[in-house]
Amino acid sequence: MNLVIAPRTFNRSIGVSVNSDWEDLYCDYSVIDQRWNLSSQMTAEQVLRATRKYLKGAFDDWLSSFTIVTTQEQALVKELLKHGYSAAQLSAYDFDELGALAAKKDIFIFSKIADSAEAIRVLEEELKRLCPDSPFLPCIPKLSDFDWTLNKKEILFRLTEKDINAAKKFVCEQGWRQLHRLEFKTIWKGIDVRDFFTDVEVKLEL
Repeated sequence: MNLVIAPRTFNRSIGVSVNSDWEDLYCDYSVIDQRWNLSSQMTAEQVLRATRKYLKGAFDDWLSSFTIVTTQEQALVKELLKHGYSAAQLSAYDFDELGALAAKKDIFIFSKIADSAEAIRVLEEELKRLCPDSPFLPCIPKLSDFDWTLNKKEILFRLTEKDINAAKKFVCEQGWRQLHRLEFKTIWKGIDVRDFFTDVEVKLEL
């Protein structure tokens, strides 16, 4: 079974509706051994212990294949301990406060601000992976990077400038539906998504 990455809003929009082809993907919870139930009240450590107890040696084998990377906060604490602070002292500080202490000691702090990927770009990657023949794939790159000022020079968008965001929303919604094997549409405002963009030369020949 392939898992599909999709926005939370889409998952919520389809609710519990399922395609008949998916019926074999669901398990009967009544036959699950209740000893291994996890509750929302459990801590991460409790879940980890339960997982290890359930999988036994296989869990250790799996875990040993990964390199454990410390968080920025853990790295700061480690460095500050070298500069005379005690673990008890540092436990009372949040990340920003640890950073302030590190700055006083001239400890280098690496920081990286990561932006979330645009939904339509995530959709593009999922379609390439699971539905490479999708009718939505051809228009996604141009729709994502569309620059209206270049419209007359390079490409001709068959809709109007104000339709860009609405067209993106349509492609995303219908693309996620295709990935989830639900009925989907390819026609928007009377135009097939494969015809959203047309080469200027071809348009002039017509």
